[in-house]
Amino acid sequence: MNVLVLGGTGLISRAIVDAHLAKGDSVAVLNRGSRNPVRPGEVEQLTADRNDEAALKALLSNRTFDAVIDMICFNAKDAEQTLKIFAPLTGHLIVCSSVAAYQRPYVTVPTLEDEEILTSDPVFPYSFEKAEMERYLVPEAKSRGINLTIVRPSLTFGEGAVNVGTLRQNYNLVNRIKLGKPVLLFGDGHHSWSFSFAPDVGRWISALAGNPAAYGQAFHVCSEERTIWRDLYLEIGSIVGKEPVFEAITPSALYYAYPDLCAHLYFEKSYAGYFDNSRRINLGGAAASSSMGLRKGMELVVESWEKAGADVGPEKDLLEDKLTFAAREFRQQLKNESGL
Repeated sequence: MNVLVLGGTGLISRAIVDAHLAKGDSVAVLNRGSRNPVRPGEVEQLTADRNDEAALKALLSNRTFDAVIDMICFNAKDAEQTLKIFAPLTGHLIVCSSVAAYQRPYVTVPTLEDEEILTSDPVFPYSFEKAEMERYLVPEAKSRGINLTIVRPSLTFGEGAVNVGTLRQNYNLVNRIKLGKPVLLFGDGHHSWSFSFAPDVGRWISALAGNPAAYGQAFHVCSEERTIWRDLYLEIGSIVGKEPVFEAITPSALYYAYPDLCAHLYFEKSYAGYFDNSRRINLGGAAASSSMGLRKGMELVVESWEKAGADVGPEKDLLEDKLTFAAREFRQQLKNESGL
């Protein structure tokens, strides 16, 4: 199979490249060339800005691919350009959306791809733009006879992850747990979420490429393991040999205090993440393969952080000190008010 990945340098897109190479496929990536190259010598690097249509047309002249996987389509404008430039090059177009595109609260439990409503509220731009992207893509692809597949990952971690923790404090979770410092939870940490890992998600997406059963469908590409948010921190504690100390603040309070940092917690992750994967699993083969699980996945992440030099992030460490102290003080104040 001959595959073009738009992006190719991100957490999931690198895993997609790895999965295709493992199958012996021919892989090209297209990006601006501003990040570390992907598997030099094994992957063809095409360098261009996706918004420069003249450069793209020149670069891709007379090229065709069995599948094009667009990992950098974030809004309706990007989607329009994807259909214009890349759809004519392939028999199968896969575009990455997100479970964030759904309106909250969910309609179904577990969440089903075709039963949910895409959000129409622009208050959380990432979710809204992904929803707008899908609203443009699906009818346009159908009207033009384009074989389109939408994939919707959930929160995905991997080597060098920079999206772990309530404050996305990453390695500092390890550091604080080791030191016995409290770590911040949003809410009480007991609502469900399926933590996914890039090697799994990359393998599942690559398994859809070129599969006629995937045409015209949307798929969850999320872990089947059922966990709660607290499990993430407990697993890190188990890996480093020390039980975490928790302090909790509601996601609404975090959002109102730090809207840029915590909007995703309030608008997306304060609702239970319980996503049905039956459609993907029913395809069989690699698309139905099981996930590595939270323990193995977090071992991969922690090892990669430590190998890279274990950046504590002093600003977020101070912020976490401030917030966990405030949570503890508030709890004590409530205790005093109750007379206990």
